[in-house]
Amino acid sequence: MPAPVVLILAAGRGERFLASGGNTHKCIGWRQSPEVAPYRWPFEENGRTFDLAIEPQITTNDLRLMLRLALAGGGITIATQETFRPYIESGKLVSLLDDFLPQFPGFYLYFPQRRNIAPKLRALIDHVKEWRQQLA
Repeated sequence: MPAPVVLILAAGRGERFLASGGNTHKCIGWRQSPEVAPYRWPFEENGRTFDLAIEPQITTNDLRLMLRLALAGGGITIATQETFRPYIESGKLVSLLDDFLPQFPGFYLYFPQRRNIAPKLRALIDHVKEWRQQLA
């Protein structure tokens, strides 16, 4: 299920970001693991989608740390809108460049198509299916 992607920044710092053209602001990057390339930030303009490799001042694989850093004014970061919605709505974070950010296609759950799926895996699959239907 597609979800908006957002760039976020601590409230009160957005004006400075926009005035500088965005190129002088610190960024907080995300990297799944050392073996995987850093996440490239997706953008969309005039129907064309492209990714940019940013040069973050700090990179983490911990979403909670990204959030804490952003809330503390540590820089701009990127995630799905759902991740930061409460902080954007409360005014603690500001969404940037919304017109240039694509929809995130959503997460996927891959599992074996066997008849005899372990009960715990079956419970997880059923829970995810129910949760997804509630979001629709």
